[in-house]
Amino acid sequence: MDGGAWFWRWEEGLCAHLLHVGPYDAEPASIDRLDAFLWEQGYEPDFSPVRQHHEIYLGDPRRTAPEKLKTVIRRPVRRCDSQVDAQESYHSI
Repeated sequence: MDGGAWFWRWEEGLCAHLLHVGPYDAEPASIDRLDAFLWEQGYEPDFSPVRQHHEIYLGDPRRTAPEKLKTVIRRPVRRCDSQVDAQESYHSI
């Protein structure tokens, strides 16, 4: 790519997302809350080369105070067959 704008078609499938409000470096805490919610609901992250965590930035960090930045955080998910086994395999990565 030459550094210009480009389009990417994303076949998302089942995913979970949340709106993070605040600085980018505070996103890990929001991701942890989203993952905890997923486990409680019987879902687990479902990462692969074509299913990845991604973010949609809704603010311009050059013009927006860090505490007011908005980011949609999306994570691919799948239903857990066995919630205990899934958590153990996820945490062993």
